[in-house]
Amino acid sequence: MSIAEQLDVLMEQTAGRTSREMSRRGITLAKVTNIQDDKKLNRVKCLPIGSADAEETDWCYVMTPMGGKDCGMFFFPQVNDLVVLAYLDDDPHRPLVLGGYWNTQVKPPYTVENGKAEDYGIRTPRRIDLALHDEDKKQRVTLTMPSGTVLTVDDGGERVSVQDKDGANGLLLDLKRGEVTLKAKTKLTLCAGNTSLVLESGGNLTGKGSGTVSLEGANVQAKASGRMTLQGATAEVKSDATLDLNASGPATLKGAVVKIN
Repeated sequence: MSIAEQLDVLMEQTAGRTSREMSRRGITLAKVTNIQDDKKLNRVKCLPIGSADAEETDWCYVMTPMGGKDCGMFFFPQVNDLVVLAYLDDDPHRPLVLGGYWNTQVKPPYTVENGKAEDYGIRTPRRIDLALHDEDKKQRVTLTMPSGTVLTVDDGGERVSVQDKDGANGLLLDLKRGEVTLKAKTKLTLCAGNTSLVLESGGNLTGKGSGTVSLEGANVQAKASGRMTLQGATAEVKSDATLDLNASGPATLKGAVVKIN
């Protein structure tokens, strides 16, 4: 190849490289192509859109609303997400992702209703949904999981609730009325150390304690529609005033020794 031909090839390569570098300046739209950064610096690679001869960028740092040493906000783009791409000081080797955007094909998870921006939120690709409603006196935060489990903090109604998608299991705190409701479809168990109280959907209620179990009130009533059994190693029935034992049928009193007075 002659010197003239070599110069022509060099000029073509230089012109092509210069053209590509000229296209890598300013701000442009791009699609994320790679998020597997082996250096663990949370960088991505992108492909600018709108140009047939576009080439994949070098590794790009990604802007975040807050960043510091071992702290900050972490919301990272996925492959094929649309982003806004810029080049620091118009240097084609220093690309920076400014953020993502939506268009007619990539729809946003939330929209503005009735001309009022009162709803804010975060939705992950697999639909973990954190919604914040900021209407005056009706503020509410709702966390919804893919399974349908919902946690709601209703500041306007002064209520906090968590429940499954069917509402069969849940907890409701009514802060205004001072009421707490805990609901289970099959079994509800309350435990503190070796003490437990078990409520079952079949109607059974079982309380257990390794120490003293006390029941006290101005008036205490115990009633069974069937049989009632009171049993202990020793048993005592005592009244500070009168004591009445009544039966509508036969009454039986048994003991190895029976003493009256």
